Amino acid sequence: MSTCDLTIELDRVNRIYHPGELVTGRVVVQVNSDCTCDNLTITRCWQTHGRGTQDDGGDQAIFLFQGTWRAGDRIIHPFEFDLLPEGPFTYHGRYINIDWYLRVAADIPWAFDPKDETEFILAPGQHRPPSLAEELPSAEEDLNRRMVGLEDSRKGGLLCTLLGGAIGAGCWLGWARLSQSVMVATFLVVLACVLGVLGLCFAGRVLVRLMVARKLGPVLLSLGPRSIHPGGQITCEVRLQPPQPVVIKRVRAMIWCEESTIHDLGTNEITRTSKVYKERTDVSQRVLLHPGELTTLSAQLLVPADAPLSFSTCNNKVEWFARVRVDVPWCPDWVEQYDLTVRP
Repeated sequence: MSTCDLTIELDRVNRIYHPGELVTGRVVVQVNSDCTCDNLTITRCWQTHGRGTQDDGGDQAIFLFQGTWRAGDRIIHPFEFDLLPEGPFTYHGRYINIDWYLRVAADIPWAFDPKDETEFILAPGQHRPPSLAEELPSAEEDLNRRMVGLEDSRKGGLLCTLLGGAIGAGCWLGWARLSQSVMVATFLVVLACVLGVLGLCFAGRVLVRLMVARKLGPVLLSLGPRSIHPGGQITCEVRLQPPQPVVIKRVRAMIWCEESTIHDLGTNEITRTSKVYKERTDVSQRVLLHPGELTTLSAQLLVPADAPLSFSTCNNKVEWFARVRVDVPWCPDWVEQYDLTVRP
């Protein structure tokens, strides 16, 4: 039998709390035999569990007692913790679970250290921290207006292609001059092949963008706000002014939530991803665009009221994304993707 038994009791029966509230309760110590306690401490923390390597944080400890306990004593130590918005909310998903705990432990010299643990739920509520509300911009302020041009990719791809070709030509020239050394010749041939393939890849990407630009011209995309509460709306607006007549088969926007975990196995890692929410919205169906005429297509993307909140640690992530795709027949699609943040 242990020298004493520890029990955590919470004042709130349903154990559901919101930011800004206090977690109050007591630690009950039932002493079974005379002993000395060097340190009785209760700690509040959160911890992940599931398919990924465990992450934890939000630790806050309260010292409760130090001294001597007598057999038969029943001692009560009250405690309270405040709940600030620095930690994640309780979440139970497909690959990731996030839970909050209270853990108490007594340091008993020359004996087994008694411990106890209990869970509580930290849920979003009406008590929003003012600092967080101020941090969230309005839809107009956060609307992301980004002109998608081709100059940077065109210059970068052309530079890499020319550089790869120049180095490849130099390698072939060196091979011709140093063909008496098999090792040097082999190295130069392999290097030339690698650089040639990289040059072709960059050239292919530039060619695709040039094909899209020839059909659509520059595309102006507005998507915002990108920091949003559950149940909110995201405005998606696509402006097109093609240099030639073009038929748009469809403009479609998609938002989705994705869990991703990393399971560290020492020398290896296992990465798992799973979409826990996905919603597609048609911004426009088939439409004919006339050359030089500015056409604006818009739609509202809805974030569900029960949307998982964004969460990110080293090994566990809950992330939101938005993607807009312009489907042009007989031409590669124009695609742009954004990161979103869903906050309480």
